[in-house]
Amino acid sequence: MDFGKLFFSAYGRIGRQEFWVAWVILFAVGLFTAIIPLVNILVGLGSIYCGVCIRSKRLHDMGRTGWWQLVPHVARVFALALMFWFVIGAIVAGVFGDLLIHPLATAGAIAGAVTTVVTFLLCGLINLAFLLWIGIAEGEPYDNIHGPVPPPMGYSSVAAA
Repeated sequence: MDFGKLFFSAYGRIGRQEFWVAWVILFAVGLFTAIIPLVNILVGLGSIYCGVCIRSKRLHDMGRTGWWQLVPHVARVFALALMFWFVIGAIVAGVFGDLLIHPLATAGAIAGAVTTVVTFLLCGLINLAFLLWIGIAEGEPYDNIHGPVPPPMGYSSVAAA
């Protein structure tokens, strides 16, 4: 397995086993560097790129474009918009003082908080479902526009001489 190509190239295809190996490596690196603040930021930025590469190749193996990995991020944008609504509701409730006199501000703050929590939970479920989908679904059993069928992990695509 060529780790350089696996982590730093978004072209080609990888099978399920290579995907999970790469995902576990990125997850372990993230856990290991989480205790070192500056290193965690730098490694995290690199991990984003590596994650995009492995997800793209896995989606390519399934016959889809790598752009499909943006689907879970749409939910995050929606969650951030709802969180903004919650913050605005809380500010309005705080500015007007007595929450019992201004029930709309109170209702907005409470609804925003509940909606934000539910939305973030749904975002987590969407991300988990997407990860399981690309990690478990079978790839196309034939060559596609992204390349030939990847060989099983541990085998070279070049015939032994």
